[in-house]
Amino acid sequence: MDLFQQGNELALVPIVKNETCMGIIYKDQFLTKLFASKFGIELHGTKSISSFLTQKLIAFDSETPTEQVSQQLTHATHNDPAFMITQKGSYFGVGTIIDLLEDITTQQIRNAQHANPLTLLPGVTPMNDKINRLLNDRHPFSIAYFDLDHFKPFKDNYGYDAGDEVIKLVARLIQEFSNLQYSHIGHIGGDDFIVIYQHRDGVENCRTILEEFTRQAPNLYNESDRNSRGIHGHDRQGKACFFPLLSLSIGIVPEKSVINCSTHMEISDLAAEAKHQAPSKTYFRE
Repeated sequence: MDLFQQGNELALVPIVKNETCMGIIYKDQFLTKLFASKFGIELHGTKSISSFLTQKLIAFDSETPTEQVSQQLTHATHNDPAFMITQKGSYFGVGTIIDLLEDITTQQIRNAQHANPLTLLPGVTPMNDKINRLLNDRHPFSIAYFDLDHFKPFKDNYGYDAGDEVIKLVARLIQEFSNLQYSHIGHIGGDDFIVIYQHRDGVENCRTILEEFTRQAPNLYNESDRNSRGIHGHDRQGKACFFPLLSLSIGIVPEKSVINCSTHMEISDLAAEAKHQAPSKTYFRE
């Protein structure tokens, strides 16, 4: 009671025993119980603090993505204003719903400011910030860079609107076939996308995206070009040439390479090298 009365901004106190949080004491509930009646202090004042604990605690590891924390709290059966944070199973700290909402709002505002207007996905700045934070915190992740092949001749032949539909298709497939709880997707300009994978299935996700794009890409062409498996046209020098159907290349920087990087620029260089090694077809290379 002295602690709550002395700290005007103190709203809760976690009770920890042997590195395990036994529960939380909330200021409003604690003082209400003591002062709700004139005999409150006499009835409860000599009891141990454990009788005031909120027993049902939701706990998250300190490396749990913010989005996952939000989803689980949204579906929780009780609406406590705070939750536990653990590290390697031991008590690490307390998070509050207000703090979580402020963090999510800040991220959303920043992402919106730098979002790609076509896909509304985060752009270069928030994705680079995310990479740098993960590197600084030593969190393991892999990263994939997506790039369309033969996109320019397609856009020149079918128009900008058709080109936008291709880009939106890529964005849709990446979102559909990525584990959104542990993946961060960005549209960093033109026909270039980036995905940060904080799970082990990133390569398999990429395989599925490539297979689905290969299946759907021919539908973007008219029947004649679809039967020809490409476009007959002219290159920049005016020479007649043939452009194959759209395809997708992915350069992947695996975890074992990421751990040797210190900034997003180093990772970008590795990804660019991986993409350049990919042949001119739907393919990926680590």
